[in-house]
Amino acid sequence: MTLIAAVWLPWVAGAAEEKSPNDFRIGGETIVIPPPPDYYRIDDANPTLEKILKSIVPPMNRLVAFYGNRSDAQVAKGGGMPTMERTLNVQVLKDAETRTAGTRELKIVKDGIQKELEKVKDKVSKLMDDMSKSASRSLSKSLQMSVDFRVGEMVSLGIFENTDNSLGFSALVKARLSVSGAEEEIVQVISACVMVVKGKVLFIYANTTYQGEPDLAWTRAIVKHWRDDILKANPGGATMAARGNVGIFAGMEEQLKKALGFEAWQIFVGLGLFFFAILLMAAVAIAANRSSD
Repeated sequence: MTLIAAVWLPWVAGAAEEKSPNDFRIGGETIVIPPPPDYYRIDDANPTLEKILKSIVPPMNRLVAFYGNRSDAQVAKGGGMPTMERTLNVQVLKDAETRTAGTRELKIVKDGIQKELEKVKDKVSKLMDDMSKSASRSLSKSLQMSVDFRVGEMVSLGIFENTDNSLGFSALVKARLSVSGAEEEIVQVISACVMVVKGKVLFIYANTTYQGEPDLAWTRAIVKHWRDDILKANPGGATMAARGNVGIFAGMEEQLKKALGFEAWQIFVGLGLFFFAILLMAAVAIAANRSSD
């Protein structure tokens, strides 16, 4: 078993495989999700990678699909572990998956995100600290050397787009890795978009190692492009959701807030868990390379 598999497999939670490449069953609806431009689905490429990628998703979410570049796809299909320096994925909230959402429900989601986005660091810092300690112990044991992994800053980069049926936002997350005294900083930038397609709330993400402003620009541009491709592949999906909601969810706003978690802290704990997982995967790759030197 590879090191990264040993670190991640204990966290695994399974999910059903989809039957066709771009058609996904989400809450009883078939939604077409084309791959992002020049990216390829890798979560179904080999069993070990599939388990690892599903395990990095917060427990309140379900991974629909995970995409890497051409090099990642080739490595994954060969049974290896790709570098995944730039990846994209789509997720759904399990509790909300069977609900039908439209403009009113999306407004609850969007209002919650905008209200709480600046507080994300405070909401997840204690959780990140506890998980960092656990990850450090696990890596030290696996590598048989001293490893210290600490999540540092989590900085909101704000809203970058707000449309009738979507909201895009970004964050920068940092971590520090020490392997036998040699330190390295890990910085990732993540852009996300929450959107409604055929009455279902989807979350799409793009993340990359951050070295400068072009990396942030890439995450935002590809998320917007992918969102547009998904909407085009499901003609009428957004307008159908908007028409179908008038009066149907009267009195259910509080239930939706509770289920979706946007009124308080749940969604940001989920985002924090996902950010942590992305950082930890980078740390595992670095630590493994250090141990082989």
